[in-house]
Amino acid sequence: MLVLRRKKDQTLVINGNIKITVARVDGNGVRLAIEAPDQVSIVRGELTESAAAPTDDIVPIVEHKSKKRSILKKIVI
Repeated sequence: MLVLRRKKDQTLVINGNIKITVARVDGNGVRLAIEAPDQVSIVRGELTESAAAPTDDIVPIVEHKSKKRSILKKIVI
C-alpha cells in the first residue's frame, strides 16, 4: 500500500489515465474528484469488502456519459 499526503487541489495520477484530485477536506472527511475512462469501475471500498452486501446494491457513482471519453466522479470518504 502506498500512502501519500495531498493538500486541497493537489492531484495524483494512476496509470497515466486516472486522475484523483483532493476537492475538499472537512475535519475527518475528504472529498475526492476522480477523472477516469468510461470503462473504469469505481466503487466505494465498504461496498466491496462486505460479503453480506448483495451486488444489486453496487451502483455506479456517476451514470451519465460525458462528451469526453472521461467522467468526473466524486466520492465522499
